[in-house]
Amino acid sequence: MAAPSLRVRKLADRSSGERVTRYDPESGQAYQADPSTWRRDDPETWVETPWPFAGLVVEEAPKTCEIPTSFVARGLAEGWLTLEGHRMVHRSGGPPEAPWSVTHTFMHGEAIVLHTLSGDVRYRITANPDKWPASKNERDEGFGGDVRWFYEVKLER
Repeated sequence: MAAPSLRVRKLADRSSGERVTRYDPESGQAYQADPSTWRRDDPETWVETPWPFAGLVVEEAPKTCEIPTSFVARGLAEGWLTLEGHRMVHRSGGPPEAPWSVTHTFMHGEAIVLHTLSGDVRYRITANPDKWPASKNERDEGFGGDVRWFYEVKLER
């Protein structure tokens, strides 16, 4: 049985304007365009124009789960998530002869807060993304071990 996962939905503000489907002439990829700014003879206007962000809704909030670092990074960039007590940490990941030739950078924190339309949802971080030695006897230097790119969290509300 799969572990429960956090599910959110970003809502679009469709209260004004309109969007139409257009197709990239080279790739054939569909995209949403604002017809008031899109011009057939001007490739500079052939860009994705999503609806403005209206808010976030949590569809499923399990008591404990794992949240990927990519999800946190996107939420921080788009403004619908806060990482409380954030700090950067670096770990070596290169071979034994040059352990710092590869560097893993992780953002640690104390809590992840989702800013939703119905109020904030707070998850306490129980384990940050990091590099873990393969065994207790192994030093946390260089190549080997387990790199985890997710936060283990517990719902606080």
